[in-house]
Amino acid sequence: MKGKIFIILIMVGIPAMAWVFLAWVTMLTLGALHSAFSVIPALSFLESFLVALALFSVVVFVVSLATDNTRPTRRHRQH
Repeated sequence: MKGKIFIILIMVGIPAMAWVFLAWVTMLTLGALHSAFSVIPALSFLESFLVALALFSVVVFVVSLATDNTRPTRRHRQH
């Protein structure tokens, strides 16, 4: 049982930490663009969150399109 919990921790924890890191980098980038170059207006937390969510949605969509569309094996097909 301990091994299964460890595997679940690895499979959930590593991707979650990767998304947290990407969100942090995105928020820092938006803040730097605003303060250094006034490229973007000052965003509220909700607006920054929505921008980060939109970027992540695009990334997930592009990655899902890049994967092979393999058919499931006969055992897993719905009848």
